[in-house]
Amino acid sequence: MMNRADENEFAWALMGSAKPFLADTVNSWLCVKIGAGEQNVAIRELLERFVGNGATLPPALVASLWAWINGFVGSDEETALRDLAVRIRVAQTSHLSPPVHEDDPEVAQLIPRRSERAERKHMQFSAAVDERR
Repeated sequence: MMNRADENEFAWALMGSAKPFLADTVNSWLCVKIGAGEQNVAIRELLERFVGNGATLPPALVASLWAWINGFVGSDEETALRDLAVRIRVAQTSHLSPPVHEDDPEVAQLIPRRSERAERKHMQFSAAVDERR
């Protein structure tokens, strides 16, 4: 399961990965959805577009994908989301591409960053989850 901050970060990371195959109008619409706090709508739409475009999800986002989906355990949406997730192709490389608009200072400000404290907490949580496996 993921908290709102992680969900927001996941939504923006998906946006960055989907940028090459999103039309400008769709990109703008999804940015508005995320900015308005409708991350679930945006994430679901982005995942559907990954499948529809045959695009590959960066390996670094796979854990976040399943953490997000695990937030729907027991809900009416769980089965559909799991079915969607298994149809998403995952890139075979662990090399991450730089953000598409890395040189644009206005866009760079939109990239979510964790504070050092939040990053430590995230790493502790991730380590605890890994130990359980």
